Amino acid sequence: MTDARSGRAHPGAHGNGAEPGRQPVRHPVAAFFRANPQVFVLLVVCLVLGLGTFLAVVFGLVTAGSDQTTGEPSGAILGVHAALTAAHWLSG
Repeated sequence: MTDARSGRAHPGAHGNGAEPGRQPVRHPVAAFFRANPQVFVLLVVCLVLGLGTFLAVVFGLVTAGSDQTTGEPSGAILGVHAALTAAHWLSG
């Protein structure tokens, strides 16, 4: 540590805060992330995207119009399927 007024080392400073002659003990995960910062950035991106996806699904379930669904496809899906089948049949 340095003294802000004089710029010299503080009389009780030991450098990195550890006792002289001892290395500070660092958690293995923290040491890994410090050695590989790209892994830490990837972890943060995955956590943010995962949390966003989870919240989007929960929000979609909460705002759904019906409490009970039959599991059958809606009319729009059935119409698209019929159109694709007809297009395939006409081209073949």
